[in-house]
Order: sequence, then C-alpha cells, then structure tokens
Amino acid sequence: MITLDTSVWIDHLNNVNEQVSEYPDASEVLIPHVIGEIALGTIRDRRRVLDSLNGLSQLIVANTEEVMTTIERHGLAGSGIGFVDANLIASCLLTQDCLLWTRDRRLAAVADRLGLGVRMH
Repeated sequence: MITLDTSVWIDHLNNVNEQVSEYPDASEVLIPHVIGEIALGTIRDRRRVLDSLNGLSQLIVANTEEVMTTIERHGLAGSGIGFVDANLIASCLLTQDCLLWTRDRRLAAVADRLGLGVRMH
C-alpha cells in the first residue's frame, strides 16, 4: 500500500497532482496527523474533504514511544523532518508493505534510506 503525506494530499486537493488518480490504492490509508495538518489549511469544500479523509482506513498509528524509538534507531535526529513526519515514518514501519509518497525532500530522503520511498513518474 502507498500512503500520502500532507504535501501530496494538498497538491491533489488543489488539482495540482493528477498522478494520485492514476494510483487508486495510493490514497487508501493515512494517519490522523495528516488529516489534522490538512484541516489547519484552507481547503475548498472543507467539510466534504475532511469527511472523506476521515472515512479512509488508517495506518497503524505509532505512539510517542514508538516514534521516539524510531528516531533513535534510525538516526532521524538532525534529518530535518518534523515530529508528524517522524510519526508517519514510524507508522509506515509498523504497517506491513507500506510505502510513503511525499514531495518533501527531507522526508523523501529518510523514506528512501529506510526502504519506504515511492518515486512516481
């Protein structure tokens, strides 16, 4: 399965990223933190979009201890990613066959290093 980070969702919601439609299984799962980040922005059809996102399946969501363990075990300190991104990485690691699609260079570098990265054409 492929999960999208906030940057890819925002592009998709703004009709900038048509590739998401080409990969129907790419938008099936997410973590509530990504929904929260989207909710903090300005989006068209806000209620409909948030209801749709809340209806999607969720990855296994890493708890704080699991995120902290991931940060230490995989050397994420100083990598330039934030805590929500670290939670997304930890959640992908906890979920079998999960890959991460992001437009964030630093997050992509971490995902690639851990074998979670997705490169779309």
